[in-house]
Amino acid sequence: MKKDTYKRSQKGAVLFLISLFFIYNSSHSQVIVPPGTHLLDEHYVRCESDMTIKNLFELFEGAINTNGVWTGPTPLSGGHLGTFDPAVNTDGIYIYITKGIVEPFADEIATVAVTAIYTPPPTTTEDTQTFCKDDNKMIEDLSVNETSTIEWYANENDTTPIPSGTLLVDGIYWGAQIDGTSGCESKNRLKITVILELPTDSGTDGDYTVCEVDAVITDLYTLLGGSPGITGTWSSPDANPLTGGHLGTFDPAVNTDGIYTYTSTNICESTAANVTVAITSISAPTTTEGTQTFCKIDDKTIEDLSVNETSTIQWYANENDTTPIPSGTLLVDGIYWGAQIDGTSNCESKDKLQITVILDLPADSGTDGSYTGCNEMTTISLFDYLGGTPDINGTWVSPDGNPLGGGHLGTFDSAVDTNGAYTYTASICTKLTAIVTVTIIHIPPPTITTDGNEFCITDKPTLSELDNNVSPVDGGVITWYDAFPNGNQLFLSDLLIHDTTYYAIEKSDISNCYSDKPLAVTVTLDACAKDPIKIYDGFSPNGDGRNDTFIIDYLRDLYPNHSVEFFNRWGASVYTTNVHKPDWDGRLNGNGELVPAGVYYVVVNFNRSNRKPIQKRLYLSR
Repeated sequence: MKKDTYKRSQKGAVLFLISLFFIYNSSHSQVIVPPGTHLLDEHYVRCESDMTIKNLFELFEGAINTNGVWTGPTPLSGGHLGTFDPAVNTDGIYIYITKGIVEPFADEIATVAVTAIYTPPPTTTEDTQTFCKDDNKMIEDLSVNETSTIEWYANENDTTPIPSGTLLVDGIYWGAQIDGTSGCESKNRLKITVILELPTDSGTDGDYTVCEVDAVITDLYTLLGGSPGITGTWSSPDANPLTGGHLGTFDPAVNTDGIYTYTSTNICESTAANVTVAITSISAPTTTEGTQTFCKIDDKTIEDLSVNETSTIQWYANENDTTPIPSGTLLVDGIYWGAQIDGTSNCESKDKLQITVILDLPADSGTDGSYTGCNEMTTISLFDYLGGTPDINGTWVSPDGNPLGGGHLGTFDSAVDTNGAYTYTASICTKLTAIVTVTIIHIPPPTITTDGNEFCITDKPTLSELDNNVSPVDGGVITWYDAFPNGNQLFLSDLLIHDTTYYAIEKSDISNCYSDKPLAVTVTLDACAKDPIKIYDGFSPNGDGRNDTFIIDYLRDLYPNHSVEFFNRWGASVYTTNVHKPDWDGRLNGNGELVPAGVYYVVVNFNRSNRKPIQKRLYLSR
């Protein structure tokens, strides 16, 4: 719509601008107003979109003086015509001034008020607007923020608007806003791109069923039926998404079995189709024999390899081979790889079982042997006592059921194993045996006569006297030690010590073996006809080297836990001794001044065998 207004001022609103000419003389001044008809003010009001180049002079009526000039907010071209160019000039008051013809008349002034009505273009939050083609949307369905009338055009500079009710098509539309008061249309226009979409298509369901060993990276999109669009997205049954966008790239190393859904969504609708992935996984065969040994002369074939399963096994020369070894192929030394074939799906296990094959020649167990030895030996290898050239792949069987250690070596331990026949069997190709008969000589410990360990300390007995009471059992020589095992050898001249244990070992003159265990003899030296403990009735601690300390014979030897107390005649303790303290030397408490000569009392505590203490009187002299 357009609006073009040329408006002459009403009488009450006409603005006469009269230039006043002032005349001065020496005595007074006066204002003279020139007579005649004045120019009337004009208005030029147009919509911004309709403004064109305009000669403002043409807006005046009648015969107008053409010698005037124009002033205003921006310079006009065209001289007295006052050419207004909307691309150059701005709104505002433009003044036309004409010169007076007769002096002193003033210039005449007229104005033209130029006013452009500006209407802003419409706005939108969607520069691109998408519609479903099947909905037959019209030009009125384009979305703008304003509620006023919008005229739509096929391009930015069109002057003929698109009729209302016109169906939308893919392309660009230009919208101009119409001002509800002035009817003016916005000069600038809003650009909106229209996209019409057809209903979406996700295709139809598909599936990917494959053996695990044959599973490869696959685009699930190619397994959909129908004609699915390429704008859809995939969802996975687990946390690992598919790659490849709409292609839905399935990687068997990353993704799992399950239902994968392809969803296409657009302005029209949302559809979905599924691809069900089912990968048949077969476990590898198993065996209890990772290494299997066969007799070379038996001509075993690939079918003779032992596995735990009863299903079909396909054998290969290496782990990654795809060509199986033909049935009936003879085995050779080396490694074979087996895959299990499922009887239902006919799928093959992805992982393979490794079996090492060893082909042996007929076995040799050697010839019989024997071993005779003393019991004190630690361990021997019975394999060393076989004759001939026995193979090292045999096994040993013990007469008592206790297995030997050391594998084919047959480690015999005299502390565990017994005498008897030990059988070595080499069972590859042929079952051959050889026997090692083991005889371990056991020498019992020596024997001692009744009460042969009892002596009297006053006799000062030696180890020789104890040895006379002990007899060998195998005619050998007896040796004495202070401990067993790892004790020190003793001499027959050594004095016996009361309550001490001595150990006798016999070395047989017949077998040259030692007794298995020692004879342990604990000696007592208190087997005397009279009590060997003698308590004297006095001593003389005067430093002459004779009888300077009070000694009780054999007390320390026979009663190691004893204690002896000395008291003066008033009952005060002057000294106490025991196995850890020396005998009394007559000094107070053993380290003080010499006590005076006189009568003292001694109490002997034996602290053994419930023997009661003895109390006696003694005299200390100088």
